[in-house]
Amino acid sequence: MLLRISLSAYGLATGLTVLFSPVPQAISTHAAGVVDFLSAALLLAGFLTPIAGVLFLLATILESIQNSPIDFFANLNQVSVFVVLLLASASLVLLGPGLFSLDARLFGRREIIIPQRGKTGSSSPRN
Repeated sequence: MLLRISLSAYGLATGLTVLFSPVPQAISTHAAGVVDFLSAALLLAGFLTPIAGVLFLLATILESIQNSPIDFFANLNQVSVFVVLLLASASLVLLGPGLFSLDARLFGRREIIIPQRGKTGSSSPRN
């Protein structure tokens, strides 16, 4: 839940900044801002979390490329923020929404059942 909230807060702030910027920007920048804002809102609610996480990831990549395509690697701070966002959104996509989400309410919780080994307790791998 904390991962969803932190990514959503960043995405909402970035999306609102892009959308309400007084500086004229390209249409693709506004599109990335809209996708960033909507995916962050979906992540905050925990609705369609895997899809929203991928959209958030793509919008973050697009915004990073558009903001400074030439000297992106010259600014270590920007690269580190980008890598953290990349890893956090990928882990959220892989982990899923969690207990406190709309996905859990609508689709139910997933339970993974790990089958027990034979009663002999052998630990030899199967071929």
